[in-house]
Amino acid sequence: MLCEFNFRAAPRIVLLPVAAIVLTAGSIVVIVLVHIVAGIIALAVAGWLSYHLVRFTVRHLGSHMRTSDEGLVSVTSFGSESRIAWERLTHAGCYVTGKSERYLFAYNEQDDELITIPPYYTYLDELESEFRDHTGTFLVLSGADPDGLADSLRPYLDG
Repeated sequence: MLCEFNFRAAPRIVLLPVAAIVLTAGSIVVIVLVHIVAGIIALAVAGWLSYHLVRFTVRHLGSHMRTSDEGLVSVTSFGSESRIAWERLTHAGCYVTGKSERYLFAYNEQDDELITIPPYYTYLDELESEFRDHTGTFLVLSGADPDGLADSLRPYLDG
């Protein structure tokens, strides 16, 4: 199964390339209205920032989670790939934030590898079902924000 970024669930991602355009346009305005040297410096900084904003957006749109008979593979917004074989999956579950956002997670305790699947991915219900099939205990955790997942999971770990 392939779970991908769902643009309809998180349309705000379009704000990043818009910010890149605004930054570049603003630096051009500085060149024209203020000072050429200051504008060139602003354009260089805006170009660098714009490049990274657009690159992150493209990678984020391409991020996904794949499952197969062997396990799961996650490709993140930063381009890194994580693999967890089903037999190494020690903890899986659902993490609900204070804003009622539902994240899925998979954890390999042996390699200390945590994969978090945000609520704006496709096929989360099917992925949850696969997690339930491949782990002994499916945890339902909660916290204030997504950054609190590791702390909420800590009491369930062996070490």
